[in-house]
Formats: sequence, structure tokens, C-alpha cells
Amino acid sequence: MNPSLANRLSSMAKAMEDVVIPALRNEDGIALEQAGIVLAHLRMAAEQEPYTAGYEHICLADAESVAHTLIASASAGFQSLPALAVLETVLNGSGEGRYSALTQALEALVREAHEAGLFSLSAPEIKLTLWFSQRQADRDRAWFAAAGFDWNRDALPSLSDLTGTDRWDQYNPLIVHQI
Repeated sequence: MNPSLANRLSSMAKAMEDVVIPALRNEDGIALEQAGIVLAHLRMAAEQEPYTAGYEHICLADAESVAHTLIASASAGFQSLPALAVLETVLNGSGEGRYSALTQALEALVREAHEAGLFSLSAPEIKLTLWFSQRQADRDRAWFAAAGFDWNRDALPSLSDLTGTDRWDQYNPLIVHQI
């Protein structure tokens, strides 16, 4: 029987806490600091693990929704951009890394729009991509809240609320933003 990911993360954290860090107490400060960072990441990964599939689904669904809307509603200027065709190709693709490919294609579209003189904060296509970026930044803040660096952690949703589809509408890609 294979141990679950949660059990493996817990075992690694316990080893760091009970063996590695005590062994480094009288050693190099940088090594002790780095061991503490590893321990913190193991704990954060263990906290995130039950919610990972839901989080990835929400992020991908939002990126897909934005891409579909951009492709269907792009103005004439945007329709002439090669990056829009690339975005459509990526959207129709599948496999590992799809979210990353979609966000890179969205970024390339904004960059190309700027180079073509189409970039304006009032352009509906730019507004749509900025709204997506804000939602993703908010999701990421909640996802990494356990790192302890967020200035307003108490205002962020829990991981279970973040990955739920019936609450926290600002994180939910099922809300359609029309351009």
C-alpha cells in the first residue's frame, strides 16, 4: 500500500522538525533558515493538498471562459492579431500545462495589442483580461495565505471557500463577464 500524499508530507515535515532542524541548531544560520523554509512549505503543501484539484479547476475554467469570450467578441482590430489565433489554438488544445499555456497566450495577446496600438485601458478586451488577472491574483493570495506574507490575511477566504463554486463569487469563473 502506498502512503497518501498527506502522509508523505506529514512524514517529511516531522523529519525536518525532529531530526534535521535540531541537528542544525548549532550550525550555519543560513542552513537553519533554509530548513525552516522547507518545513513551512511542506506544511503549506499539506494544507493545500486536499484542495488542489478544485483550485486548479477554478483557475483553468476562468482562463477558458475569458479566452472563449475574447475569441467570440473581439473587435475588428483584435481579430487581426495573430495572438488571438494562437489563443484559439491553445484553447482548443488539451493536456498538461493547459492553464499555463492559456495565461501565456492571454499575456501575448495583450502585449501584441500594445505593439499594434490597440492597448487602451478602456478597450473591452483589455478590461476582460485585467479582470481575469485581478481574480487570479486574489485567488493566489488566498492559496498562498499560509505563507504568512499577505497584509490582510483575515479578509481572504479559506481554501475550502476558495475552491467552492457557490461562494466567493469574485473568485468564481462561472460568473460571465461580457466585454
